[in-house]
Amino acid sequence: MLRAELSGEEPNALECLLIDRIICCWLEVHGAEWDHTSGRGRLQSDMKREEFYERRLGRAHRRLLSAVKTLAQVRKLMGVNVQINVAEKQINVSGQRSLTIE
Repeated sequence: MLRAELSGEEPNALECLLIDRIICCWLEVHGAEWDHTSGRGRLQSDMKREEFYERRLGRAHRRLLSAVKTLAQVRKLMGVNVQINVAEKQINVSGQRSLTIE
């Protein structure tokens, strides 16, 4: 379901690779969260273990955010950019989502 939601109508090859990366990172984050929280019910006097799980979760989360950001950047760069000058008005159209009149 996540793949279908992220893919949209016609993703290109680069978008498909990034979507696969996002899904892998998403699974990694949830696995790290599961491992981290499953040990909390027991007495844990080992602070190194706690730090290990915190670092693992933080790194996984940063990788997920990086993959999501990269997909957003690729989609923004692939948008259609048009500039139209009419008299003194300038109309900038970037992709299909924004319209700016200056």
